[in-house]
Amino acid sequence: MTTIRDVAKNAGVSPITVSRVVNDADNVNSNTRARVEKVILELGYIPNLAARSLRSKQTFTLALILPDVTSAFWTTVARGVEDAAQGGGYSVFLCNTDENPDKFTKYLNSVIRQRVDGVLVAPYSMDGTQLMQLTEMKIPTVVIDRRVYNWDGDSVYCDSVAGSHAIVQHLISLGHRRIAIISGPTATSTAEDRVTGYCLALQKAGIPIDDRLILRGEYRESSGLALTRELLENGAEPTAIIAANNSIAGGVLEQLKLLGLRVPGDIAVVCFDEMPEMERRFPFLTNVTQPAYDMGVNATQLLLSRINASGSMRSREVILPTRLILRYSCGRFLKSPDARANVNYSLIPDLTEIQLVKPLDDADRELLSTSSFTSHLANTAHRVGPDQVIARSNRELVRKAFSFQRSDRLPLLDNHWLGKAVYGHVLGHAARQAPDGLNILPEDAVKFAQKIGLDAIPCEIFWNLGPVHNVESVDLTARVRHDYPPPSLAAQLGTLENLLTAAEGTGVGVYVRFSSFVQNALNVVSENDLGSALKRHPGLEKLMDLIVKHQSRVMRAICDRFARGLLFVSIRDDALASSRMLADPDLLEGSVLPRLATLIAPAREHGLPIALDGLTPGAAALPGLFEIGFTAVQAPSPKNNNFNQVISDWSGKLVFLGGISSSFVARSSREEIEEHIRQVCTLFSKTPGFVLGNDATLPQNSEFSDENFSNMIGAIQKYGRMKTKVGDLD
Repeated sequence: MTTIRDVAKNAGVSPITVSRVVNDADNVNSNTRARVEKVILELGYIPNLAARSLRSKQTFTLALILPDVTSAFWTTVARGVEDAAQGGGYSVFLCNTDENPDKFTKYLNSVIRQRVDGVLVAPYSMDGTQLMQLTEMKIPTVVIDRRVYNWDGDSVYCDSVAGSHAIVQHLISLGHRRIAIISGPTATSTAEDRVTGYCLALQKAGIPIDDRLILRGEYRESSGLALTRELLENGAEPTAIIAANNSIAGGVLEQLKLLGLRVPGDIAVVCFDEMPEMERRFPFLTNVTQPAYDMGVNATQLLLSRINASGSMRSREVILPTRLILRYSCGRFLKSPDARANVNYSLIPDLTEIQLVKPLDDADRELLSTSSFTSHLANTAHRVGPDQVIARSNRELVRKAFSFQRSDRLPLLDNHWLGKAVYGHVLGHAARQAPDGLNILPEDAVKFAQKIGLDAIPCEIFWNLGPVHNVESVDLTARVRHDYPPPSLAAQLGTLENLLTAAEGTGVGVYVRFSSFVQNALNVVSENDLGSALKRHPGLEKLMDLIVKHQSRVMRAICDRFARGLLFVSIRDDALASSRMLADPDLLEGSVLPRLATLIAPAREHGLPIALDGLTPGAAALPGLFEIGFTAVQAPSPKNNNFNQVISDWSGKLVFLGGISSSFVARSSREEIEEHIRQVCTLFSKTPGFVLGNDATLPQNSEFSDENFSNMIGAIQKYGRMKTKVGDLD
């Protein structure tokens, strides 16, 4: 067996140095680290985690306590947990409680004895006292899927109230008035939340709530079977049934089949959760789907961030949205002549419609607060008032710009890296890099924004690809996956969470900038022009699809969790933003716009504004970009030949973010900079829908001098009516 001394001997270093590399210590030369890691890989050395845990007092293990591992929902949650934990260097112990309180207590005692570093748990009941042991032992814990009273720790769950409310509203819109719900155990918050949303929708529609139509059992198929028969025998006469999870739905459908009733001809059926098994058995089923995998990833990210925190952290509550998957079982197509006939759903067209379920609005929450069925309602409100503006940064000015409202000054955002000298000048120390290598440390980024009056700052969510050798003879997608594996989703969620947390209460807004597919694909094949590259590299189309699929998946996870806290979403693609590429109609409509539409679909689903980041695109491209959902152009440069014409043609339709030429400011005198800013502010002040910011024309690795930067900020204060002075905040 290979030992640490074997590695040290082959690498020509001491065992202590090998230990430092294994433990990811900072005080190791980069060349030495690379040499040691190479030898570790060659010899297949596996560090002794037991010894490592004795030194660090960590076991690098997590416990996952779930109620039913036979459920496809929970296995999907577990997969999300495992993937995120493995990415963070942790192993996971899986505990199955079978919704049994005694078994749950035994597992709690067991994980405490095992000295796990953290616990992810879906509790049996809403009583938080059962988790007191974990709190008293100071074991980091995250509650998954179910709300718990008397719990002040972290939790991740889906908005079951809004989901249930939405599906009942849909059934009511189809003419149903006798709607039944078969829910889960009364001890679980998810079961009661789904009943709460159901009652809310009925009350709003003026439909009396009939207790005979509300049944509670277990989240199992056997409950669906038994309670469906009870429902149909108690005289309630339902025309539609809501099953509170997919296991119950399986029992409902089986019982209806035994009774000779057709779905939806005789009775409509909808349910919560969509899992592969249910989709195979009942491909026509309308449901409310929950992002089970994302729930596991988010929960693990919260847990690992707490485990690795150097100080105390506030408790966090993540509420993920649900989606309506509308198919046939709800009866939405029953107006057709042969609707009540027996139908083979595998042979009819797939007319699936997917709708994001938004949180309850203030009126609904007010109604709930005065109703008699709200004792277990989740608080899904997330209010950030327009008066919560600290210092001189004001993110609400950016929101106003996106809705074409006037403000007392032009909003200002951070578009692109301004250079070490600038950050050092403003902060009083060098800007510290975040662990992802793309972003500045959140505290530094927010402090910098406050000191110069920035209203919005970016969080970079990039998958950066580089060149692949022998591109003509390799599978590009396989090589990219091997050479440039995408960043961990959990880590990216953590990066954004940290920035939003740092910005909370400061008046500084946050937007997310995603990398796109054209520049990345061209990087892989070392080309500059997409049209010619597509002719030379047949695998490039497939590679772009891979990039789009991955980034769209990441965007969906981020929007599901953070959409309400974000100002907008930005797509950065230097190659894509070149006017030459977007001026080619065949390339634009055949290769670019369809992929862009797929990429930004999650942001559109959440109603977030979307910006294309780069030079001002050619006028011919803007109609297509606008049609697929882009609402803003970021970093347009007034030095671009068609800048004024584009502004004139699209004012009031597109928002423009930028206008300040970085390259001009970097090389010009104070008088020239002031005149440049004056012209831009004059143009941008004429109509609403403009946000100041620097463009992307500064050459790579170039920087502003602190003097030129101060001149720029001074001019913005003068002509954009900004009142903050550089460095006036301590």
